[in-house]
Amino acid sequence: MNRLAERASDSLARVYDQRFRISVHQWRILVTVREYPGLSATAIAARCALDKVQVSRAVTDLEERMLLQRRAVARDRRSRELTLTDAGMALVQQITPLALEWETTLLAALDEPQRKQFRDPRRKKSSRACPCICGPLCASRTMARSIRREIRPPGAFL
Repeated sequence: MNRLAERASDSLARVYDQRFRISVHQWRILVTVREYPGLSATAIAARCALDKVQVSRAVTDLEERMLLQRRAVARDRRSRELTLTDAGMALVQQITPLALEWETTLLAALDEPQRKQFRDPRRKKSSRACPCICGPLCASRTMARSIRREIRPPGAFL
């Protein structure tokens, strides 16, 4: 199952790279900042289980591409809050449906016990490649839940 998750992540990562010029780490950072605006790069590194150097490089690239912005924190001028720019939000909204469609296709090929195993949180913790199984897919699910909360009318189920 871990190998399947790694292949799934690698396959979708190629799509991100070819179509959107974005890495898996950058995607995970964008989704995390979308879900938790104002986090520092250090907090994102901890939340995404990424190396601080990876996060720093990715954040710098995303900022240069004007997808992310850093702002000084008033209470601690050494720390920087990260937020999405309008272009960053638009990119996340463009990629999310693609990632969810891709995930649906992947999961459709599995039977129910395999889907349960694929989503088993105990297996996620043991995966060295990605603590959330396969970054792009799990990040997309997080983003999808967030989007559904925003567009769901009170009392409706999505």
